[in-house]
Amino acid sequence: MKIKRKDLELIVENYLIKEQLALLFTNQINKIKKEALSLHKEAIKISSKEYFIFPHRDAFRHIVGYAFLVHWIKQTFPLADYIGKGIGEAYELKGAIRSYVKGGPFDSGWEMDSANNDIGFDLGLEHDNHEQIIAAAKEIVGYGDFFVEDGKTKYKDCMGDKNIDGCIPTKPKSGSGGWSDEDFERHFKKYYKPKNM
Repeated sequence: MKIKRKDLELIVENYLIKEQLALLFTNQINKIKKEALSLHKEAIKISSKEYFIFPHRDAFRHIVGYAFLVHWIKQTFPLADYIGKGIGEAYELKGAIRSYVKGGPFDSGWEMDSANNDIGFDLGLEHDNHEQIIAAAKEIVGYGDFFVEDGKTKYKDCMGDKNIDGCIPTKPKSGSGGWSDEDFERHFKKYYKPKNM
């Protein structure tokens, strides 16, 4: 069977179009991954300077990092805001898998991180720039209006409850940014106001 020149040209043209689309898609995915990592690092840097107490630092990092990502996607890919939702959940899944592979539980603080990411998702859609996002996140964290480790309870509703992880502030893990005992003590006094005191 002989293939006509016109049919062969059509086959080659379709193949080239598919290859170009695949390359374009791959380049866009790589651009998103690179920007997401950059925004995440920026959120870590800011949270390490702002909060010397856990769970405040972790909540702020997730809220701001996710808001930055959603804000960037909103500006770069109009009508594609929800791409950020998938990227964030995939990142949390990666952390859970990493924990499991290292012999730990299939968890990376998933409930808390995902719930705080949702707060960041809304901030990223609502605000026009990073300064507004940071100010809104500071207000949320300052009021304790973020989620603790169970992903259902807000910090402001559980302060002092020893039965729920994250309701009594602790020092951030070493290596998660510079902090001193004085920094911790100052933030502990500022943010920890149990209802029964």
